[in-house]
Amino acid sequence: APLGLKILNKENKEREIVLDEPLAEKILWAFNETIKGTSYKVICSQIKYYTKRNNKLELIQLSPQGYYNIIRNPIYMGYFLYNGELKELKGIPIIVPKNIWEQANGLIARKV
Repeated sequence: APLGLKILNKENKEREIVLDEPLAEKILWAFNETIKGTSYKVICSQIKYYTKRNNKLELIQLSPQGYYNIIRNPIYMGYFLYNGELKELKGIPIIVPKNIWEQANGLIARKV
């Protein structure tokens, strides 16, 4: 699951995607800071998360590529890209309002 979301296994073997609250807050913060003009280096330095490597949990800092992947990923506003078109996802928690996602992506597009 993307950062800020996690998959819960239910008793009936179905899966549910839910917010990973602390990370979801950091993701929204990253979008808002991007809009404010905060450097990606500063944003990356403030986002640390646990990942599993070699069957051990490891605390890592968000990489610049990870930052750009998050900002560009429409799943954070409840959409996915299909054949070049944005399609709305049902049942996925929204971390970033669409207008904030669009503003941040507009700024990123201008910097690249």
